[in-house]
Amino acid sequence: MKVTMNEGKLSAILPDGFKELTSEEITARSGKSAKDNWAASNDEKHIMINITWKNIPLLGKIVDLKKTVSTTQGQIEKVIPTFKKIKDVETTIASLPAEGFVYEYQVQNIDMVSQYLLIKANKQYYAFMLIVRKENYNDYLPEFDNFLSSVVL
Repeated sequence: MKVTMNEGKLSAILPDGFKELTSEEITARSGKSAKDNWAASNDEKHIMINITWKNIPLLGKIVDLKKTVSTTQGQIEKVIPTFKKIKDVETTIASLPAEGFVYEYQVQNIDMVSQYLLIKANKQYYAFMLIVRKENYNDYLPEFDNFLSSVVL
């Protein structure tokens, strides 16, 4: 199923078994406003894909993507006490360079893994996140990769 977000500026193909979350569900799961935020989940597989976007500030126009990702990593480390970086990731999304990292953490004694990827497109940052139970990460990573391959900006 094709999904669109950010007023039609981004589209992608949702993997089978996923459903788009409502604004209320996004807020309930993340504790953050659903503004400039899209998410879908497969609750049976305990996997969520989340995309956020924001306008690139003036400084962001001159700072490279790796530095911005490093800053984001530091912010995540501050709010997640069990944060442990696994590796850096470089790829492309919609033919644009993407930088990011994979990290693990715990939520209510459940081991989780997230992959975070950032791109610059059309004067905006787009952050793509995979959130999954640690034991399922390698099994479900191909679904996330297929989703990223379907992104059109």
